[in-house]
Amino acid sequence: PTFISFLILTLKALGQNTDNKREDEFALGLKVVSGKINYGGNNFFVTDPQSIAIHPGVRYDYPLKTSGSKSRRQYFSLVGQAGFLFCKAKDFDILYFNPRNPTYFTASAGIYNRSTFSVGAEIFFWKGLGNRDIVGTKFISLGYNAKNFRLYASGEFYSQVINTQINGTLFSVDFFWKLIK
Repeated sequence: PTFISFLILTLKALGQNTDNKREDEFALGLKVVSGKINYGGNNFFVTDPQSIAIHPGVRYDYPLKTSGSKSRRQYFSLVGQAGFLFCKAKDFDILYFNPRNPTYFTASAGIYNRSTFSVGAEIFFWKGLGNRDIVGTKFISLGYNAKNFRLYASGEFYSQVINTQINGTLFSVDFFWKLIK
């Protein structure tokens, strides 16, 4: 509760003040994820720490107006994202282990402020396609919101759905090109 209230106060302080009505946005993009992802039942099922995971996806931003006078309206974005995450499995001797590269269908939802320098957070679910499902949070996302694109750097924490003892942290960079703005 304290983290959520802190996040809401921070977003409110950084919210975009404007008299103009804000429109929703739709964007296509690419996310690059760095870090070890444990996608199986033990430590043998881990992604290669030197490689990156690639995530092509779509993003939809719905503007949400907070209460306030007409001269001082603040807008935030409720965000939904979906896509596929492709990872590279760690290599082992083929006599002992035959790795499959893990793939996920991803979905996430979050809230961001709509100013040029944006701050936000998300929760996500990765549905494993042949491997274990993962749930997590993008606990901090700092970005630049330009007229035609968005660029974010984020810290993420994940945990397996079946075995919550298996978890980890990741770093990601998102780039989205706005199709509808």
